[in-house]
Amino acid sequence: MTVNKNEPNIILRKKNRYPYLDYVRGFFIILMIFYHFSFYYYNTTHGTIEFLLANLGGIIAPNFLLISGYSFVYFLKKRESYNKVFVAKETILKAFLIFGFATLLSILFAGYVGLTTSFQTWNIFKIIGLGMIIIYLLDQFKYSNIIILSFTILSFFIGYIYYLTQTPILWFLCYTSVFGGFAFFPWVFYYCMGFLLGRLLIKVDKNGINVSFLKKIQTPALILFISGATYFHFFSHPDYFSHFGSNIMENIGLYLIFLLIAFYRNFKLKNKIIDFSKNLVVEYGNVSFSVYYIHFGLIFLTPLFDSFFLNGFFLTNMNLYLYLTLSFSVFILISIWLIIWKKLNYMLGLEWIINKIVGLIVKKDNKSIKNNSDKNQ
Repeated sequence: MTVNKNEPNIILRKKNRYPYLDYVRGFFIILMIFYHFSFYYYNTTHGTIEFLLANLGGIIAPNFLLISGYSFVYFLKKRESYNKVFVAKETILKAFLIFGFATLLSILFAGYVGLTTSFQTWNIFKIIGLGMIIIYLLDQFKYSNIIILSFTILSFFIGYIYYLTQTPILWFLCYTSVFGGFAFFPWVFYYCMGFLLGRLLIKVDKNGINVSFLKKIQTPALILFISGATYFHFFSHPDYFSHFGSNIMENIGLYLIFLLIAFYRNFKLKNKIIDFSKNLVVEYGNVSFSVYYIHFGLIFLTPLFDSFFLNGFFLTNMNLYLYLTLSFSVFILISIWLIIWKKLNYMLGLEWIINKIVGLIVKKDNKSIKNNSDKNQ
């Protein structure tokens, strides 16, 4: 069977992935599991471990947005030869579905915990969904990289203006009703920056990344990370925006370092343990959207399980050992589920549903586009 590259097949494209991208995304999703379950623990005491746990959130979400922005560059790069109408419909539909599912699930989870402001509660996947649409539209203009860079810088100032003025017109895009949440502004900054960095790093070949360029910037990246992390974590600030710059330095430096580590250390070394752990982390990244909401479901079920089966002992007596037991138990449970679920091609997962919907709608439209173009020739 021959496949015309101008008539893209979504199922075939799904197999054409660079595993280190999924590895980076999976690594930060796993860290997110441990971080979110730490909410049951680190508020009960203070110390070095608690300090590290409390600051993980400022690293995990930005780096996840950075790697997602990079993935979007690759998504568009692989479609450069496709029909532009097809790409537009596929991109916007996929982004809309990501945003829509993230909104729906936020409402469901918020209803469970009694929040009434769930619709305007932003999270990383709602940022990714809306960010995809904005970047795609800006990318259609001449000098698109400059325009996207301008929007990236503007996103920080919009968030800061809202913080200072509480301007009602910016409320929907800048407000989150959950402590520790990530509003669209300024956090879309990281998604856009990941896209722009991806434009520098992308190379569609067997590696998928410009390794020589990445190696050249590792020393500056290390300096960026150390200086940013030092200022961000060890100096006091009157508000978050006053040290947003140091957070940017920390996260971009860490992101670039981790990209190279993920590419070399985990995909060049070969033994059974490394292969198993590498492949498992890749699977986490492959279905990160689904895992994100699976782990939230388990977070919300934990108090019920503790109350019914353990008489409240677990959460009442929470300490570091119980926290680690809880987190690793959830990690092992999800990992076993992913191993089994993979054999079913992640059927009924969020990624599976989105790909099915996009495949059915966009492939049908692509046929009509092809037929119309044939008639006009």
